[in-house]
Amino acid sequence: MGLFSTLIFQAFSAIRSLISWYLATLEQIYPISAQLMCKSVRRIYNYKTSGKVEYDEFYLKKSKPIIDEIDKVLAQHYGFTDEELDFIITYDIKYRMGRDYDDNEP
Repeated sequence: MGLFSTLIFQAFSAIRSLISWYLATLEQIYPISAQLMCKSVRRIYNYKTSGKVEYDEFYLKKSKPIIDEIDKVLAQHYGFTDEELDFIITYDIKYRMGRDYDDNEP
């Protein structure tokens, strides 16, 4: 096998590994994101200038545990430490959860 053939084989092998990892990650995230979508509310507005605008509205108070699960999967992918994951999960939590949020709540 020549050098060029070896390089092509190695490139395809790396791509195959990346695709396998990507599919495994999607298999983990899909059920979690489906739960998140169940808690969203579809909004539809009609504007004179831009026409029909349709989007899903998410409420963090209802979805925080689900988002935390997504964060855990992504942290594993990016190789974050436990401290980095904790920072992401608790970042600006009082703002996101509302003024009445208590750190000691389960």
